[in-house]
Amino acid sequence: MGWPKGLICSYLTTAEHYSLPFKLPDDLWFYAVKFATLMRNSIVTTSTKESPRAKAGLTGLDISTVLPFGQPVIVNKPKTFSKLHSRGWKGYALCPSSISFGYLIYVPGAPQDIIDTRHYRAIRDEVGT
Repeated sequence: MGWPKGLICSYLTTAEHYSLPFKLPDDLWFYAVKFATLMRNSIVTTSTKESPRAKAGLTGLDISTVLPFGQPVIVNKPKTFSKLHSRGWKGYALCPSSISFGYLIYVPGAPQDIIDTRHYRAIRDEVGT
């Protein structure tokens, strides 16, 4: 028995491809699909000499600045109990936000698991391949 070929199968494969190397929870599959769709629509095709986003009249993304799915980041924690507490959470970049100019970041153990923020820094030495 195998998976039937179709839309759901390809979305599940995309989600597994992006979330398994980083050991992220299975319920983040939606963000993996959103990231894959965004990347596909941002790349310029050779036949039309522009990206699908540009063809639709949408502002484009600079694909060189998009963080990889699951990229470890440090997110600014705005309120702490004292100056001795940590002012940052370790999280994982999911995809650019469609609401703000920031990123959706998964932070395990935070009051909200998914944070929409512009206040983050990538941890470059832990990039998954």
